Amino acid sequence: MKKFGLIVALSTLLSGAVLIDAAIAAEPSALAKVLVGKLLYDADGKKLAPIYKLDPNGVPQILLDGKIITVPMSTLTEVDGKFTTKLTKRELMTS
Repeated sequence: MKKFGLIVALSTLLSGAVLIDAAIAAEPSALAKVLVGKLLYDADGKKLAPIYKLDPNGVPQILLDGKIITVPMSTLTEVDGKFTTKLTKRELMTS
């Protein structure tokens, strides 16, 4: 429960990629609790898919058109509770 409190406290103080980086530093399972199940939006603001799971390196993966797609952590931001990638659906499908 202390870890959850830490994440909540951090989320009120930090935003965007900083929050994600802090969660990674705290513990990979804490990051999973924050990300898994959250909707991911593309660069155009369109819904892509919920974050399905994290790979062994802690990088988010989504199911998109029946394929597991790994979304580079460096492309993610969080604003007002919405996780967004800088990539479009087309870019994700070709990566």
